[in-house]
Amino acid sequence: MADPLARAAAFSRLVASPGPDPLIIAACRERALVTIGGSVAHAGLVSAVRAAIGAELPREPGGVVPAGHGWTIALGPAEWLYVAPARDGWAVERDLARVLALVGGQAIDVSHGRAMLRLGGAPARAVLAKGCPIDLSPRGLPSGRAAQTLFGKIGVLVHARERDAIELYVSRSYADALADGLLAAAREFGCRIGPAVID
Repeated sequence: MADPLARAAAFSRLVASPGPDPLIIAACRERALVTIGGSVAHAGLVSAVRAAIGAELPREPGGVVPAGHGWTIALGPAEWLYVAPARDGWAVERDLARVLALVGGQAIDVSHGRAMLRLGGAPARAVLAKGCPIDLSPRGLPSGRAAQTLFGKIGVLVHARERDAIELYVSRSYADALADGLLAAAREFGCRIGPAVID
């Protein structure tokens, strides 16, 4: 019997198309995504997170810091997203929730509700810029920074892992709509489907 909680594959409509300088699109898989909430004014919150995942909490929205085997992205003044490749979201939530409860914080596993794509190749930023209202140039969104924005009418979290490696986090219910929009935006460049990303 199939596991009723198993996640169906996101981005089911990704298809390659020929072109001179193709965009490379790859699904990101096997990552735990856990939101962390709490006030950094509480003396114990930062040290509790540091002890649990080995990371400081970035204070500026869009800030990204390494965190053990993953990274933490600042979503707002009192909210962060912890991304942990090859980890189980429920287990991470349990471990974080245990220490955060003592300092007025919380942790929520959102792994099942999000889908992730990596855009690579020279046209990655140009393709994304066709649907995003923010400055996606290397100066506007340098490597190691993130931003919450829209692609078309779809809310996305954009994380510049490297100059030409951009990751998108989106609600799973909008995954195929996002893929359709990206493929349309990439038509002049072409598109290649890369292997799944697990780091």
